[in-house]
Amino acid sequence: MKKLVLSLAVAFVATASFAQKEDKEVAKKAKEDYKAAEAAFKAKDYKTAIAKVDESFASEKYKADVKAWLFRADAFAEMAVADTASKDDKVVEGYLAEINKSLNQANELDKKMAPVTIDPKRQNLYARFFNYGVNRYNDNDIPMAARGFRRAHFAKPTDSTALIYSIYAESALDDEKDKTKLAYYANEMIKQNYKVATPYLVLFEQYMNEEKLDKAGEVLAQARKIAPSDKNLAAQQINYYIKTNRIADAIVDMEKAAASATDSKEKFTYLLNLGILQEQAKDMDKAEKAYKEAVALEPNNDDAVYSLGAFYYNKGVSIKKEADNMQLEEYKVKGEAVLAKAKPFFAQSLPFFLKSLPNKPTSIERLNAILSAYTVLGEPEKAVPLFITAVKAESSNPDLLQGLVQACDRSGKMAEAEPFVRTNVAKNPTNAEALSQLLYVYQKMDKEANVRTNVPKARQFFEAARKEDPNNVEILEGLSTIYYTLNMKKEADELEKQITKLKK
Repeated sequence: MKKLVLSLAVAFVATASFAQKEDKEVAKKAKEDYKAAEAAFKAKDYKTAIAKVDESFASEKYKADVKAWLFRADAFAEMAVADTASKDDKVVEGYLAEINKSLNQANELDKKMAPVTIDPKRQNLYARFFNYGVNRYNDNDIPMAARGFRRAHFAKPTDSTALIYSIYAESALDDEKDKTKLAYYANEMIKQNYKVATPYLVLFEQYMNEEKLDKAGEVLAQARKIAPSDKNLAAQQINYYIKTNRIADAIVDMEKAAASATDSKEKFTYLLNLGILQEQAKDMDKAEKAYKEAVALEPNNDDAVYSLGAFYYNKGVSIKKEADNMQLEEYKVKGEAVLAKAKPFFAQSLPFFLKSLPNKPTSIERLNAILSAYTVLGEPEKAVPLFITAVKAESSNPDLLQGLVQACDRSGKMAEAEPFVRTNVAKNPTNAEALSQLLYVYQKMDKEANVRTNVPKARQFFEAARKEDPNNVEILEGLSTIYYTLNMKKEADELEKQITKLKK
């Protein structure tokens, strides 16, 4: 986080006092109240000072006295400053409201006082809170920084700097940020006619999150009139088009942004997203071009590399579907020709998938795509070591283990999956799915080697599981299969009777 270097000077306030003719009808109590207020202020008893000066306003003379209202503002200011670090927003902001009330009343009584006394008083209080916010921000205490900037704004409501920093600090709170406060800051800046994009972006984000798309569009249009060359607004315009399903408009803007971008990282981002949009629009030639340009700019970027691989893979899948949907007789005539058209795209996808896999070596999505591509190309065995690496990294992930079984099944190398499946059963001895997977592996191993030596190995696991969970139908069905395979017909028949009863 960058340090803030802003600091505001505290002004020395020259308080002017104005002699007024004593009204003969002024009550003695009003004089006494005001004197008591001054005494309390000197003693730093500011609550009493405020209470007494408020009582003195029973006299019209004191109520019309500029000095009395400035005094009241000073007393509340001392209380506000004393509570600079307070988390009680309601109390501190209440003090600030009373200060503004007092200073505004003084200004109404004597307009000449503003530059001499009133404005410096506001600036003093503003500077104290603003500098507090800066210091807390630099200490990475964002919640208190946000409070400091917010209080600085209330001390001097017409100043834009505190509003902007209030927005920045509140936005930095992430999940803790107060949307109501952000909307207030934004609307206040717009109301005060500040010609910057920030408040509009705040409202735009809120409207988008709330699915108030019409309002989001209105705010964005206002912002673009004020700052037509703002890149962030241009990017949000594209997001708005996408959100409202105006893909063609989004593509036009994205193409312009990519063409005009001078920063390579910006250009890369536009090109990558342009590829995604062109693919959605079914303009495959332009999508491929955009993806390739993105990869050329950042050849090791995972998003770009994987996206280009997925692009080729999806083209292959869309062609292969035609063959998958054929009836058997039609497939015999046309199927191989269709698959021949699909294979080059799967082959094109693999280098990009393989390059991206080390970035997410246990991604089942990437591993399954690689397995599918290798399967179409007749080389499923090449996916087996990739799944083994993934299963070793995340041994308890059932999807990865199932993927390994599939890869070994397609490769005719089921023995390579057996140790991992058996270990899984050892960890989960009564898990019916794990046991079924183990039995399937042993059945396939026997079929591949044309033997009957592996299925018997599953017997001990199923019998142990039956003791622990004697009424589990899936476990019993698996054990029945094993018994029939081993010609243990009597035991198998007894199990089938039990299974029938349990199913009823």
